[in-house]
Amino acid sequence: MDLYVADELNGCTKAYPALKTIGTNAHAANRSVKTIMTANTTDSNLYGAIDHWVLLDSVQQWPALPFTGGGDLWSYTSCNAGFGNAPEWMVDYPPINERIQAGFLNWTQGATGILYYRADGWSAGNTLGSWNNVDTTNCEGGHKRRGRNISLSAWSDRLQ
Repeated sequence: MDLYVADELNGCTKAYPALKTIGTNAHAANRSVKTIMTANTTDSNLYGAIDHWVLLDSVQQWPALPFTGGGDLWSYTSCNAGFGNAPEWMVDYPPINERIQAGFLNWTQGATGILYYRADGWSAGNTLGSWNNVDTTNCEGGHKRRGRNISLSAWSDRLQ
């Protein structure tokens, strides 16, 4: 079980005491519970409190390998296309993008997991309805990127 404790609190030092308390309490209650946090890069101030560091691929701030800080590394992608060279998991992008992240980027950066933002954000109530009525405005700031919050199975089945 993973406990998602923070989302992109990059440089938010005022949150450190609360994050450390959450990590300490979660680990004391059940050591098999792993804390997870999305960020641009790892933060040595939170080593021991965060078990899974989930780094945004497009920001490209991976730590030096081998990573010896606390926890392990995961990756994720989001609406932020970053520098334009990160894989995107959107309907209108080639399916190879998913394999690039999991099969190449994670391997080269020492990441052992992938966080997918959401797989249950149907825009029209079900798979087929969501495919036929893709919500292109639900990304932060109204970015029009097809596939955000649509189940992977909703469009991967269509691509076969």
